[in-house]
Amino acid sequence: MTPIRILLPALLSSALLAQGKIVVAHDDWTLGTQGFTNAPSAAQFVQNVAAWFHGGQPGNFRAWTTSTFLANTSVSNAMTAAGHTWTASSTGSFTLANLQQYDGVFVVGNPVNANVLAQYVANGGNVYVAAGTSASPANLNPFLEQFGMTFGPVNPFVGTWPISSPHPIFAGVSSLYHFNGNSISFTANAGAGAQVLVTKNGLGLYAAYDGSVGPMAKNTGLGAGCNNLSLAATSRPLLGQNWSLACSGINPTSLLGIEVFGSSDPGIDDLLAIGMAGCGTRASLDVLIGFSITGSTHAYSLAIPVDPSLNGLDLFSTTVVFPSTPPNPFGAITSNGMHGRIGSI
Repeated sequence: MTPIRILLPALLSSALLAQGKIVVAHDDWTLGTQGFTNAPSAAQFVQNVAAWFHGGQPGNFRAWTTSTFLANTSVSNAMTAAGHTWTASSTGSFTLANLQQYDGVFVVGNPVNANVLAQYVANGGNVYVAAGTSASPANLNPFLEQFGMTFGPVNPFVGTWPISSPHPIFAGVSSLYHFNGNSISFTANAGAGAQVLVTKNGLGLYAAYDGSVGPMAKNTGLGAGCNNLSLAATSRPLLGQNWSLACSGINPTSLLGIEVFGSSDPGIDDLLAIGMAGCGTRASLDVLIGFSITGSTHAYSLAIPVDPSLNGLDLFSTTVVFPSTPPNPFGAITSNGMHGRIGSI
């Protein structure tokens, strides 16, 4: 195995580490006046959410809306009864500085500035987000997808449904009211901090994201190598450990090899334009490290520093080999690509 190398600063720019919490509800009616009327446990539910957000201490919370699904006396009474300050208003600028005045921000299906809200969570803020209309996915998914979750089409659930979940936001909550909603699911980049808490007929009704739980390190193969050159990951890119890879199918008489590390995937599966028909490149050419050919396989590694800001960062690698007998006008072949996402678990 080649010596372990420290990741270059040019490759490992700081990633966004989301440290706050998010509660996702498929329907906004849950905390509307009718939701409290049909399911008195709604008061316990919203108090639990606030407690989970702020460690059980009295906090300052804001509903950034005038929608009656949050701006109603039932929510206000429940929050103030638990010792919290509650404001329901859409006035003011939706900026990070303004959001950071609050221990938690509640939004419903209205459009929001997804990047500002994501920055708020990344800086330790907490968000309750509820859907429930045909416009909700378009309005809210740009925010949710940054944390590995997404709202789908409107579902047909209407009524008061029993709740069974060990999560603390449902402690003492026997049932909640729903009037349609947008089911919740995960995207490919969902980390260990995201989980669906309640489902019905296989569709997600409530989910949560806990930024204090680091994301899971993952590997994904990209494309296909040419001339039987194949790259595989032999470990996951965990903080403080090595992302280990192994290229096989090398002709031992080859002249030279190059380990390629990149921060993006060019998505090129055929380099015909430069004389490498049938060969691709699935890693940007950010870091190139030459190696001598010593056999039909080559193992190499990249050291991942113990730096929580790297959680969720994407890495890409491929291998280039120059055979002794040029197989094409360029004279080289490439392996498939490997996509690694740095994580702490």
